[in-house]
Amino acid sequence: RVLREGDTFVFDVEAGYYSGGPAADMPLARISTMLTGLPLQTAYPRYADYTFVDVWASGGRGGVALKPCTTPVRTDADGKARIALPVAFPSGDSTAVEPPAFGTLQAMVEAKPSEREGTVSNAAKVRYARHARYVGLRSEPRWWDAKTPLQLQAVVIDAEGNEMAGAPVEVQVD
Repeated sequence: RVLREGDTFVFDVEAGYYSGGPAADMPLARISTMLTGLPLQTAYPRYADYTFVDVWASGGRGGVALKPCTTPVRTDADGKARIALPVAFPSGDSTAVEPPAFGTLQAMVEAKPSEREGTVSNAAKVRYARHARYVGLRSEPRWWDAKTPLQLQAVVIDAEGNEMAGAPVEVQVD
Protein backbone atom coordinates (compact mmCIF):
# COMPACT_ATOMS: atom_id res chain seq x y z
CA ARG A 1 0.00 0.00 0.00
CA VAL A 2 1.16 3.50 -0.82
CA LEU A 3 0.25 6.26 1.64
CA ARG A 4 -0.64 9.84 0.80
CA GLU A 5 -0.85 12.96 2.94
CA GLY A 6 -3.95 12.68 5.13
CA ASP A 7 -3.68 8.86 5.43
CA THR A 8 -2.59 7.08 8.61
CA PHE A 9 0.68 5.14 8.93
CA VAL A 10 -0.22 2.17 11.14
CA PHE A 11 2.36 -0.31 12.41
CA ASP A 12 2.86 -2.68 15.33
CA VAL A 13 5.75 -2.86 17.77
CA GLU A 14 6.63 -5.49 20.32
CA ALA A 15 9.03 -5.06 23.23
CA GLY A 16 10.52 -7.72 25.44
CA TYR A 17 13.44 -8.31 27.76
CA TYR A 18 16.63 -10.08 26.69
CA SER A 19 16.16 -12.37 29.68
CA GLY A 20 12.69 -13.29 28.36
CA GLY A 21 9.16 -12.08 28.82
CA PRO A 22 7.22 -9.15 27.45
CA ALA A 23 7.97 -5.55 28.36
CA ALA A 24 4.46 -4.95 29.69
CA ASP A 25 3.18 -1.39 30.13
CA MET A 26 6.49 -0.01 28.81
CA PRO A 27 6.51 3.66 27.77
CA LEU A 28 7.68 4.16 24.21
CA ALA A 29 9.99 7.10 24.74
CA ARG A 30 10.37 8.38 21.19
CA ILE A 31 8.81 7.74 17.79
CA SER A 32 11.05 8.94 14.96
CA THR A 33 9.89 9.23 11.36
CA MET A 34 11.66 10.06 8.12
CA LEU A 35 10.49 10.33 4.51
CA THR A 36 13.22 10.12 1.87
CA GLY A 37 12.93 10.19 -1.90
CA LEU A 38 12.66 6.95 -3.86
CA PRO A 39 12.96 7.23 -7.66
CA LEU A 40 9.95 5.75 -9.41
CA GLN A 41 12.33 3.91 -11.77
CA THR A 42 13.77 2.13 -8.72
CA ALA A 43 10.42 1.44 -7.06
CA TYR A 44 8.94 0.08 -10.28
CA PRO A 45 11.78 -1.49 -12.35
CA ARG A 46 9.61 -2.13 -15.40
CA TYR A 47 9.82 1.65 -15.99
CA ALA A 48 13.58 1.85 -15.45
CA ASP A 49 14.22 3.40 -18.87
CA TYR A 50 11.78 6.28 -18.25
CA THR A 51 12.57 9.57 -16.54
CA PHE A 52 10.08 10.72 -13.91
CA VAL A 53 9.87 13.66 -11.48
CA ASP A 54 13.03 14.44 -9.49
CA VAL A 55 12.39 12.95 -6.04
CA TRP A 56 15.69 14.26 -4.67
CA ALA A 57 14.58 17.90 -4.91
CA SER A 58 13.51 19.73 -1.77
CA GLY A 59 13.43 17.28 1.17
CA GLY A 60 13.91 14.10 -0.85
CA ARG A 61 17.63 13.70 -0.22
CA GLY A 62 17.93 14.86 3.38
CA GLY A 63 14.54 13.58 4.49
CA VAL A 64 11.41 15.09 5.99
CA ALA A 65 9.90 14.03 9.31
CA LEU A 66 6.18 13.76 9.97
CA LYS A 67 4.63 16.10 12.52
CA PRO A 68 5.73 14.75 15.92
CA CYS A 69 3.52 12.31 17.80
CA THR A 70 2.28 14.05 20.96
CA THR A 71 0.17 11.21 22.37
CA PRO A 72 2.02 9.01 24.90
CA VAL A 73 2.20 5.37 23.81
CA ARG A 74 2.72 2.35 26.09
CA THR A 75 2.87 -1.35 25.40
CA ASP A 76 0.04 -3.60 26.58
CA ALA A 77 0.32 -6.59 28.96
CA ASP A 78 1.90 -8.64 26.15
CA GLY A 79 4.52 -5.98 25.37
CA LYS A 80 2.75 -4.95 22.14
CA ALA A 81 1.50 -1.64 20.82
CA ARG A 82 -0.21 -0.50 17.64
CA ILE A 83 0.89 2.95 16.56
CA ALA A 84 -1.15 5.10 14.19
CA LEU A 85 0.57 8.25 12.90
CA PRO A 86 -1.20 10.77 10.68
CA VAL A 87 0.73 11.35 7.46
CA ALA A 88 1.12 15.10 7.92
CA PHE A 89 4.18 17.27 7.55
CA PRO A 90 5.17 20.44 9.40
CA SER A 91 4.24 23.59 7.50
CA GLY A 92 3.87 27.29 7.92
CA ASP A 93 7.32 28.15 9.25
CA SER A 94 10.59 29.05 7.55
CA THR A 95 12.15 25.63 8.30
CA ALA A 96 9.35 23.58 6.68
CA VAL A 97 10.61 21.49 3.76
CA GLU A 98 8.38 20.20 0.99
CA PRO A 99 8.14 16.40 0.98
CA PRO A 100 9.44 14.51 -2.06
CA ALA A 101 7.02 13.55 -4.82
CA PHE A 102 7.53 9.83 -4.06
CA GLY A 103 9.49 8.06 -1.38
CA THR A 104 9.92 5.68 1.50
CA LEU A 105 8.40 6.63 4.85
CA GLN A 106 9.90 4.87 7.85
CA ALA A 107 9.32 4.95 11.59
CA MET A 108 11.43 3.73 14.50
CA VAL A 109 10.38 3.50 18.13
CA GLU A 110 12.53 3.70 21.25
CA ALA A 111 11.49 1.63 24.27
CA LYS A 112 13.11 2.81 27.46
CA PRO A 113 12.72 0.94 30.74
CA SER A 114 12.93 3.26 33.71
CA GLU A 115 16.51 4.13 34.65
CA ARG A 116 17.99 1.94 31.89
CA GLU A 117 19.31 2.50 28.42
CA GLY A 118 16.68 2.42 25.73
CA THR A 119 16.64 0.27 22.65
CA VAL A 120 15.39 1.20 19.19
CA SER A 121 13.16 -0.94 16.99
CA ASN A 122 13.77 -1.94 13.42
CA ALA A 123 12.22 0.48 10.96
CA ALA A 124 8.63 0.02 9.83
CA LYS A 125 8.55 1.09 6.16
CA VAL A 126 5.88 2.05 3.66
CA ARG A 127 5.86 3.91 0.36
CA TYR A 128 4.56 7.48 0.14
CA ALA A 129 3.17 9.32 -2.90
CA ARG A 130 2.44 13.03 -3.03
CA HIS A 131 0.58 12.65 -6.33
CA ALA A 132 -1.99 10.17 -7.65
CA ARG A 133 -0.28 9.88 -11.07
CA TYR A 134 3.21 10.28 -12.48
CA VAL A 135 4.38 10.91 -16.05
CA GLY A 136 7.53 9.25 -17.33
CA LEU A 137 9.32 10.08 -20.59
CA ARG A 138 11.67 7.89 -22.61
CA SER A 139 13.68 9.23 -25.52
CA GLU A 140 14.87 7.33 -28.59
CA PRO A 141 17.77 7.51 -29.03
CA ARG A 142 18.94 7.78 -25.43
CA TRP A 143 21.80 10.13 -26.46
CA TRP A 144 20.78 13.01 -28.68
CA ASP A 145 22.66 14.71 -31.46
CA ALA A 146 21.77 17.39 -34.01
CA LYS A 147 21.34 14.92 -36.92
CA THR A 148 19.20 12.13 -35.50
CA PRO A 149 15.42 12.60 -35.17
CA LEU A 150 14.23 12.38 -31.57
CA GLN A 151 11.20 10.42 -30.49
CA LEU A 152 9.61 10.70 -27.06
CA GLN A 153 7.46 8.00 -25.50
CA ALA A 154 5.34 8.77 -22.47
CA VAL A 155 3.86 6.56 -19.80
CA VAL A 156 1.45 7.54 -17.03
CA ILE A 157 1.45 5.39 -13.90
CA ASP A 158 -0.47 5.59 -10.66
CA ALA A 159 1.20 5.65 -7.25
CA GLU A 160 1.07 1.82 -7.12
CA GLY A 161 3.04 1.54 -10.39
CA ASN A 162 0.09 0.54 -12.59
CA GLU A 163 0.07 1.94 -16.11
CA MET A 164 -2.86 4.28 -16.83
CA ALA A 165 -3.49 3.27 -20.46
CA GLY A 166 -4.91 6.02 -22.62
CA ALA A 167 -4.08 8.84 -20.20
CA PRO A 168 -3.32 11.98 -22.24
CA VAL A 169 0.13 13.55 -21.99
CA GLU A 170 1.11 16.91 -23.40
CA VAL A 171 4.81 17.64 -23.90
CA GLN A 172 6.08 21.15 -24.51
CA VAL A 173 9.60 21.54 -25.87
CA ASP A 174 11.20 24.95 -25.36
